[in-house]
Amino acid sequence: MSDKDAAQLAAEIDGMNIAVEMCQALAEYLGNAAGKGGTRTVPTWLRDKMKEIKDKTAGSWQGGTAPWEKLSWDGLTPKTVPYRAASAILHTLSNDGGYVADGELHVVGLTQVGEWIADGNPAIILDATLPLETRSIIEAVGGHIEEIHVKQNITVKRFPNTLFGRGRSEAKSSKQEDHESRSKSRVVEIANRYLLILVRR
Repeated sequence: MSDKDAAQLAAEIDGMNIAVEMCQALAEYLGNAAGKGGTRTVPTWLRDKMKEIKDKTAGSWQGGTAPWEKLSWDGLTPKTVPYRAASAILHTLSNDGGYVADGELHVVGLTQVGEWIADGNPAIILDATLPLETRSIIEAVGGHIEEIHVKQNITVKRFPNTLFGRGRSEAKSSKQEDHESRSKSRVVEIANRYLLILVRR
């Protein structure tokens, strides 16, 4: 085994040890919280444990991934993307956030953009349909929202098949028109057949 491979293996083992340590602490608390109703704060001992893990693994949580997680793709199979839930749990609890409701742990996961903004860095958000929550946050921190309305210079043509009931298309071939006609006739035939059955009954 090369030195590079040995170092990579050692890093992966260290990452898995962190995963075990973190999961044991969460399992211990959530196991006792299961089946208990109501909303409760997370106990101090669990927050302290998450802070301890965060401190000794500083710099290892890149892009919201845990030390034992990584992106992988061999060029053939679907890409493997980490869930990043561990990062959300660690950072929420170590910063005195989160709560437990009906035995479930509720945390918040920041995107890389969210982390950038939370650290006080400048940002420009371009969104065609800005959510009210985002708008409120921008305004709350003294940000400026510029609304730009642009007339869309596009023409939409629809070529329907079985969905012709949603509207007429602007261009049709004889085949499309024939299909529409046969589809309408079939719908009428089915409707008449079942209406007659209902009437007879």
